[in-house]
Amino acid sequence: MPLIIREYTGFLVSKPSVAEQYFPKFLYRKGVDNCKDYLMTPAIQQKCWALNDPNYYSLLDNKYLFERFCNQHQISIHPSIAQSYNSLVLIDNRVLQINSPEEFLGVIELLTAKLVASEFIFIKKMHGSGGGSNIFKVSFSSLKRDKVELEKVYNAVIRSDFIFQEQLQQHEAINRLNPYCVNTLRIETFTNRHKVSRIMSGNIRIGLNKAHVDNVSKGGAFVGIDMEKGVLREEAFSDFTHGRGKTHRVHPETGLLFRDYPLPYFKEIVSLVESAASITPGLRIIGWDVAITDKGPVLIEANEQPSLMFAEIGQKGMIKNPVFMEMYNEVTGKY
Repeated sequence: MPLIIREYTGFLVSKPSVAEQYFPKFLYRKGVDNCKDYLMTPAIQQKCWALNDPNYYSLLDNKYLFERFCNQHQISIHPSIAQSYNSLVLIDNRVLQINSPEEFLGVIELLTAKLVASEFIFIKKMHGSGGGSNIFKVSFSSLKRDKVELEKVYNAVIRSDFIFQEQLQQHEAINRLNPYCVNTLRIETFTNRHKVSRIMSGNIRIGLNKAHVDNVSKGGAFVGIDMEKGVLREEAFSDFTHGRGKTHRVHPETGLLFRDYPLPYFKEIVSLVESAASITPGLRIIGWDVAITDKGPVLIEANEQPSLMFAEIGQKGMIKNPVFMEMYNEVTGKY
C-alpha cells in the first residue's frame, strides 16, 4: 500500500494521464513496471472514435444490414435464419404475423426444423444488443415447457426488431477453454490515411460462471492475444463493476492455463478481419467480433466504438505497437 500511494502520487504530479489509468488498468498490482507504456485515456479514445463517420454507423449497428453487406463481399459471417420486425417475422421468402405467445412458439418450431447442429436459437436485437443485452437463448422444447419464459421472449420480440441465429458450434480448442458459451475474439483494426487496414490489437472474451454469453459486462473476462504468435497471454481480466476486478491465470471452471494457448486458424482470422476492414466505408477504427468454428473463423458482428481501454489492458501497454502509435499520433496531432 505505501508503494501504491507513493507511485500514484508521483504520477499525479509528473504524468497525470498515467495516474488516470493507474487503477482502471490494474497498474497498481505487484510486478507492473511499465506504467508509462499505457497511453489510452477516455478523452483520447473519444478522439479515436471521431475518426469514424457517423453516417456509416448503421452499417455495423444493424445486424441484418451488416450480414447482407458481408455476404455481398464474400466475407464469412454467421448467418441468420430469420428476422423479425415487431409482430412480423421473415422466414425465407415468407412473412408471418405473430399475435400471441402460442403463434410465436409455432415460429420457433418452424425454425427448429432448419437447425443443423444444435437445438438452440439465439434471438438478438437487430441493433442495441451490445454488452450481451437483449439476447435470448431459446429452444422449442424449453419454451414449450416454460410458459413464463415464452411470454417474456414473445413480449420482447414484438416490441422491436430481432434476428434469429442457430447456436454456433465453436472449435474444439475453444471449447476446451470454456464450453458453456461461444467465446469470441474482439480484434481492433485501424485503417490509416493511406487506406491501409491493419490489426491493432486483440483479446478473446471468456465466459465465466457457466454464463451463455461471454461479455465482460455480464461477468465474463478477457485475455490478450499475442498478435505476432497467435497465442493467448497469461492473464484474464474482469472489470470492476461486473467482475470485481478479478484476474485469472487459469479458467475457474475448466482449469485450463491461458498462457501461450494457441488459437486455431489464426492466419485465417487475420486475413478475415483485415479484408473486412479494407472494404468497410467511412469507418477507420472497428472492433470485430470473431468466432472460431471447426471450418474456420466467422464474423459475428462489428463495433464502430470499440473499447480501446480494454484493448490496451489485454496488450499490457501499447507504446511499442506501431499500428496503435500511428493512430495515436494522428489523433493527438503528433505527426
